[in-house]
Amino acid sequence: MQSFTVHVLEQRGLNSPVVQSALNLINQVDGPVTFRYHEWTMPKIEDAKPINKRLTRVKGRYKFAENWGYTSLQHSLDSVREITTSQDFHISSESIIIPDPYSWVTEGTEALKQRLDTIADDFYTATGADRTCSMVVILTTENNENNYFAVPDLFGKQWAFIQSNHQVTHLMAAPHLPVAYELLAMPLRHFAFGDLVTFLTHLHVDESIGCMNDFYANLSEMERKLKSADICDRCIERIKEVEVPYALLRQTRDGFEKIRVYQQNLANLLHAFELPRLELGYHLKVSNTGSLIQLAPKELAVYAFFTEFRNGLPLTHVPDHIDRLRHWYLRFYTGTLDDRHAVDRTVHRLANNEDDDLSQTISKLNKKIRLAMVNLGDSKPYLIAGPNGGSKRIIAAASELVTFRASDK
Repeated sequence: MQSFTVHVLEQRGLNSPVVQSALNLINQVDGPVTFRYHEWTMPKIEDAKPINKRLTRVKGRYKFAENWGYTSLQHSLDSVREITTSQDFHISSESIIIPDPYSWVTEGTEALKQRLDTIADDFYTATGADRTCSMVVILTTENNENNYFAVPDLFGKQWAFIQSNHQVTHLMAAPHLPVAYELLAMPLRHFAFGDLVTFLTHLHVDESIGCMNDFYANLSEMERKLKSADICDRCIERIKEVEVPYALLRQTRDGFEKIRVYQQNLANLLHAFELPRLELGYHLKVSNTGSLIQLAPKELAVYAFFTEFRNGLPLTHVPDHIDRLRHWYLRFYTGTLDDRHAVDRTVHRLANNEDDDLSQTISKLNKKIRLAMVNLGDSKPYLIAGPNGGSKRIIAAASELVTFRASDK
C-alpha cells in the first residue's frame, strides 16, 4: 500500500494532554499510515449560540445526512425516518450534567462544515501536502448542535473532525482512549466508507454492538467498542469489497487491540485490582493506560532526582547532590547546550531553592500528577511529599511503582 498521512490539526497553543496521549499511543503501532501533529491557527466560529448545559446523548443521529445538508438521500434515510419520533431526541433533566469549562457555545452544522472546509483548504495550500494520499483530522473544541463526537471524511474534501473536549472524554476515566480510537478509525473509514451513502448504510444507530461504526445515542456506550476492538462482519465485507489493503486493516486492528488492553487495565485500576504504574522517560506516563503527564524538563528532572532517594531527602540537602540534579536536567533539557552557564544557573537555583524555585517546581509537578490521576486512584504515593523541614520522597518509587524506561536510566 502507498503510504498515507493523517495530518492531525489542533488549535495553536492548546497542546492538549489528551491529544498528546492519544498520538503517543497511536504512534506505537506500525503500518502504512503515518499520523502527524500540527499546531494550526483556525478561524473562530461565527454561527454560535451560548449554552450552559452539556448533553449525554447524540441528537439527530437518524437524520445524519439531513444534518449535513444532503436531503436527497432518500434511499438511505427512508428506513430510519419511519422509526424516528420526537421522543428519540428528548433530553430529560437526568441527561444534563455539569457545564463543560472549555466550551460555552454551540456551532451550527452548516457553519461547522464551512469552517472545516476552510481549515482543510488553508492547510493544503499553506503546506503543499499531497491531498491525494493524505487527509486532515481537525480537532475542534466547540460544541456542535447535534453533539457529534467524531465525523469521518464523507464529503470528498479529505477532512474529518473530532471534538477533543467532547462530553464522551469527560465520561471516560482515561479520556485519551476514545480520541485515539477515532483517530485510528479515520483512515480505514476514508478508504472503505468514505461517502455519505456508504457510511449511512453501515452505521449501527439502534444498538451498540462494539463495532467501529457504532453511532449510538448514549455517549456512555462508547466504552463498548473500546473494549471489543472489533469490526462487525458486515463492515468487514465492505472492507473486502473495496479491497482495502490488509496492511491498513492490520494497523487499525493492532491499534484497537492496544486500546482494548489499556481499557481493560483501566477497569482493573478502577476496581482496585491493580495500582497505577508511572514510567519516566521523555514524558511521565501512566503505563497501565498510556496517559501522558506533561511535565516541563525542569519538572521531569526534579521528579527523576527524587526517585533516587527512596528514604527521602530534605530540600536543604539537595546542594550536596547537585551533580545528580544536573545529570537529570541535562537528560531532559530540550534547548541547545551552547550556553552551559544558563544550564548551570538553572541547576544552581533549583539545588539551593533560590526564590523557592525548587519548592514551586515540586508544587507544580505534584498538581499535574494529581490532576492526571484523579480517576485512577490515590495520587499521594506518587507525589514528592514530606513534612515541612523534613525529608521529601516519592513513596511509590520504593515500591517499584515508578520506573524508568531502559534507555532513560
